[in-house]
Amino acid sequence: SSKRVLTMEHCDGLLKADDPEALRAAGLDPEECGELICDSFAQMIFLQGRVHADPHVGNVYIRAQGDAGAGRKKPQLVILDHGLYHDLRGGHGPQNGSLRQQFCQYWEACCSRDTATVQALGRQLAGKLCRLLPIMLSPWFLLACPDASFGDVFAAAQGKMPEWVHLREVLEFVSAAHDCQRALVGLLHSLGYIRGLLQNLGFPEGRRLACMWKYATLGNHASPPLVPQELSTGQRMRLRWHLGVMECQLGAAAPFAGAAV
Repeated sequence: SSKRVLTMEHCDGLLKADDPEALRAAGLDPEECGELICDSFAQMIFLQGRVHADPHVGNVYIRAQGDAGAGRKKPQLVILDHGLYHDLRGGHGPQNGSLRQQFCQYWEACCSRDTATVQALGRQLAGKLCRLLPIMLSPWFLLACPDASFGDVFAAAQGKMPEWVHLREVLEFVSAAHDCQRALVGLLHSLGYIRGLLQNLGFPEGRRLACMWKYATLGNHASPPLVPQELSTGQRMRLRWHLGVMECQLGAAAPFAGAAV
């Protein structure tokens, strides 16, 4: 510690969370590590409403713990630098609920391709530039946009932005959201870091969306449970059906787009 830095704890045995080879060498399963990371940040966003503001690879690590059998270790998530968190518990008023709950509803709508809700909530969250919000969360969410073209679906199959998205529009989106909803910009910032980290681990996009949807469903209440619960059978079947349909649609488009989902 010093006058400018407060050191709370020394953490040893840390492995970079985006290095699958190092994780395997330590006896860890990179996909299991990805699931732990995704679960942890989904709980922060959708249940707790407070998310780490800077989860880049220099702040997110994995440590090998115990014996998981078959020569494997159990992963422990270690997150550094807790000096700044984004608070999603505020909102636009009692009639709309908190940003946390609105985002739960928005994520569910994107996953279930409920275009009417995607548009309505998108306008509340991002104003006139609401059409950009789904694709900033996932290329798969292009399928939830009412005016998606075949070219847009091909772009989603490749994991790319559609051709009509220009840097100027993205900058306008960030500027507009920053003026009226700074917490939303912070949330997108954190989600972008986590998505990139999971991509480096080879964590499937469909599993990321499913994990987030689970916690969005659990969190879609004014007072969500502090301890995560399991989804009901009906909720699990709904989740698998909708994401399965999306994956099939993108899988069918992938050969024409020259890519695999």
